[in-house]
Parts: sequence; C-alpha cells; structure tokens
Amino acid sequence: MTIWSRWNGSPGGFRSCSEPRADDTDARSKGFTLIEVLVAFVILAMALVALLQVFSMGLRSTETAEMHVKATRLAQSKLASFAVDRHSTDALFAEGRSAEMQWRLRAKPYAGEGSSLEGVDAWRLYEVSVSVGWDESGRRKPLSLSTLKLVARR
Repeated sequence: MTIWSRWNGSPGGFRSCSEPRADDTDARSKGFTLIEVLVAFVILAMALVALLQVFSMGLRSTETAEMHVKATRLAQSKLASFAVDRHSTDALFAEGRSAEMQWRLRAKPYAGEGSSLEGVDAWRLYEVSVSVGWDESGRRKPLSLSTLKLVARR
C-alpha cells in the first residue's frame, strides 16, 4: 500500500513512500489538545488551593501563638504586681480587662504541706493564681498561671 505524503515542492508533484518518515509527522501531533490543557489547569488549580490552605493555617497558628504570648505576659504581670493587705486572712479577688483579654486574680493563704513557717510569724505564704481568657474564632481560650508568694506581715 502506498501512502501519499506532503508535497515536497518538486515539479513532479507529491512524492510517495511506503512508510511515513519521522520528519513527516502530522501537524496535529505537534501541540496539546484542549482536553490536555484543561486537565493541566485543573491539576494546577488543585495544587494552588492546597498551597493556599497551608498558608492560611500557618497564619492562624501564628495568630494563636501571638495571643497566647500576650495572655502569658499579662498573667505574669498580674502575678508580679500582686500586693496583699498584710492584715487580711481572707482570700483576695481582683478582675479586669486589658485590650481584648479578661483576667481574674485570686489569692488565698496557702494551706498545703509546708504552709506553716515555724518560728517565723513575720511571713505568710499565699497561693496566687491568675486566669486570662480571650475569644478566638468564636471560641473562648483560657490560660491559667499560679504560684506561691511569700508576703511579709507588718
């Protein structure tokens, strides 16, 4: 069977050969079909969506960490500034708001093991705890710190 190929420009017209040569490929096979281009775009779009979700999660995690650091600093500040009426034997309570966070401080005389300081009447041991809360993504986030504080009686 003879396969007619493209015109080679000679006055003899078309040349014939029994098999197509490698340089006689059809023009249609030199590019991509519409389906191939659409599939490539779909794959690219799916990869882009996944990448954007990773970036979004990273931003949310950074925001959460930043709020946690702010809450920790606020709680440490409240613990450090704790002052007690030296004649009080009752629990102390204070609360307030700082920017987007609410805080509560509670102090009471420590009643645990080792709470009595034998021979030392000038000192009293207090258990001080601070709770800080803030709203994040519609949910309440809490943070609590507590410590023991030695307070001089005068």
